[in-house]
Amino acid sequence: MKKKMYFLLTAFLFCVVLSVPIKMFAEETEYHYTEGYIYKYDAMSRGIEIVEYRGKNKIVEVPERIDNFPVTVIGAYAFTGSSTWAPDQYKVNEKIREIILPETMLEIKEAAFSGCSKLERVNLPENLKKIGEYAFDNCVNLQEVKLPSGLTELSEAAFANCRSLEEIVIPKNIIRINTYAFSESGLKEVQFEQGSQLQQIDKEAFFSCYDLIEIKFPDSLKEIGYGAFERCGNLKKVKFGKNSKLEKLNQYVFMYCSKLSEATIPKGVTNLNMALFGYCKSLKKIIFKGKAPKMAKNVFFKMNPKATLKVPEKYKASYRKKLKKKHGYKKTMKIV
Repeated sequence: MKKKMYFLLTAFLFCVVLSVPIKMFAEETEYHYTEGYIYKYDAMSRGIEIVEYRGKNKIVEVPERIDNFPVTVIGAYAFTGSSTWAPDQYKVNEKIREIILPETMLEIKEAAFSGCSKLERVNLPENLKKIGEYAFDNCVNLQEVKLPSGLTELSEAAFANCRSLEEIVIPKNIIRINTYAFSESGLKEVQFEQGSQLQQIDKEAFFSCYDLIEIKFPDSLKEIGYGAFERCGNLKKVKFGKNSKLEKLNQYVFMYCSKLSEATIPKGVTNLNMALFGYCKSLKKIIFKGKAPKMAKNVFFKMNPKATLKVPEKYKASYRKKLKKKHGYKKTMKIV
């Protein structure tokens, strides 16, 4: 009799365990499963976070609602093909061609689609507020991306190694483009919306965007980081507006831009740092708009020795005095 009671009690408890949501990690967050998705309730957004996609569809349309709650977040590594959420279990998802996200979506977390090597298109809803670090890193076939107006920042390496991405329009509300955001991507054209509020482009943000040909920066931009456009081998022109607020150009910003033929230094720039134009063998003209800035000794290292430096007439003497002491400056260069 006791054995029978013990068996019935064990069976009852087993059924109870199966009926409750899956619980994992120290926080004992509740995870649920439905139609190819593992998901949880996200208290911050008061909606559903997709934790993992387990479907096999080539075109994935993320539902707008689950359990009568809006789907608001795509979790870290959710579409990478991993069976857990830990980076050391990372695998490439080679099935997905297109992602359709609902208008309820507010955030895409770290590496959510990283390595989806066949992904070609993704719609980013206008309500989206944040794209996490490495969110689309190494999506080598991604061709179409329209950034929503609600974004204020592009996270680190968000679109790094997107080699098929040829054009991007930076919304006016973006204030900062973080480190490696578009590094080694296939960008040929970068446009900034009218009224851009961009203030900072960080370290190597466009590093080795080899197909980029020309870029015109918004007047709001104040700083360009270390090596931001280094090794953009086909970049020919960089332009700043008459009202540019640029103050700082860091080291190696345009180094190894071997086809760069003309550049402008806005009047607000007070420092030219190390190898800013290093190895720019085709640079024929640099136009300085203001007073002679402080210059690192090797600012023109291995630059075109026959370049013309156009400076304001009233500052010519000051420029001549400073330039003669700089490594890389050649007597064959003209100051006009």
